[in-house]
This record gives sequence, structure tokens and C-alpha cells, in this order.
Amino acid sequence: MGSTSFLFSLFVTIAVAIKAADLEECPHATPDWVSPTTSTENANLKIINAASLSIYAAWVDRNGNESPTHWHFIEGKKTSRIGTYVGHRFRFYVEGSDRLSE
Repeated sequence: MGSTSFLFSLFVTIAVAIKAADLEECPHATPDWVSPTTSTENANLKIINAASLSIYAAWVDRNGNESPTHWHFIEGKKTSRIGTYVGHRFRFYVEGSDRLSE
């Protein structure tokens, strides 16, 4: 891959450190919490799960729905990278519960 190709393959890295104390239980999903429809810029989301609990990151589409094919499992004390687009939103769940964080 030449330098020209690299310039067109720009990735944004966002680090998200998640600790058990940060995951407050939400009684329901936030209304109008949706991903934009016009996002075309690639992003590389880096999730650092600092908790000992395993979590799921669920991509939220432009209608506010979560697709089971777009769930990402992150083990406790592990790091994961998700290829996505700038502006895409995710909901986080603790494995084995319906604890939710947006």
C-alpha cells in the first residue's frame, strides 16, 4: 500500500476506557439515540474494558435499533477494536444482565 492509498484510508482512533463504576444502570434506551445517516468517514473505535466484567457493545442504527449482527463482545480486562464510521453510536451492556450505558 503506497502513501497515496494510506492518505485515503484515514482512520480515527477513539479510546473508551470502561470501568464497572462507570456503567450505571439505565431503565430504558434514550429516545432519538441514533447513528447519523450521512456518515462516510471511517473510524477505528478502540474500547479498553478496564472492568473485570465482560461487556457487549451494540451498534445503534439510524432508526435507533440494535442489530444482533453488529454486537461486539469485550472480555473483562481486555481491549477491542471496532471498525465503524464517525458519528456511529453504541450501547454497552454487561454480560448476563440488561445493565445499559450509552
